[in-house]
Amino acid sequence: MLDPLEIACRHSTDHVLDYHLTFDAHACDRTRIMVELLQDLPLDELLKLYSIGSASVVWSGPFLEEGENADDGRNLVLGLGRLGVRVKVEPVKLNNVSTDLPPDEYQELETASQCRITDGFIHVQQVPPDYFQRTEGAGAVVGRATCPSYRLPLAWAARCNEMDEVWLASDFAIEVFAAAGTPL
Repeated sequence: MLDPLEIACRHSTDHVLDYHLTFDAHACDRTRIMVELLQDLPLDELLKLYSIGSASVVWSGPFLEEGENADDGRNLVLGLGRLGVRVKVEPVKLNNVSTDLPPDEYQELETASQCRITDGFIHVQQVPPDYFQRTEGAGAVVGRATCPSYRLPLAWAARCNEMDEVWLASDFAIEVFAAAGTPL
């Protein structure tokens, strides 16, 4: 049984409407997962994801590697899957340092990598922004990024501007990306 689903809306200082979807992952008591959906994804579209039987989301990221970004992506994908959202996983190698996953998590990711998708899916790319790119057949392309410093490289800002949305994990990251001219 999943903990109660909590959906809250808030306006940030620059009037960007964020939807915060917070839930505890079933059988994963070591983490709390937060998915932040920025202004262009209406709440009714988010709720539709829970009832769709086919893979409506493709998520690319370093799921099989060590590191905070890999942990974050893995926890988000596994949490969505446990909520009934079918996510096709596309593992990306960034640092070539693999992590030892519990067998059940590895199997969930392996199964999710075999999902079929149809045109119109949402593609989430959880990689450094210089790897962001448009995806043929996607209804929306989302860049999920972290912010390693107080300034955003110019090349990152340009790639972020090619995305339909950029999802960030902190208010600090939102400020840094906004200061670089990235529309959030």
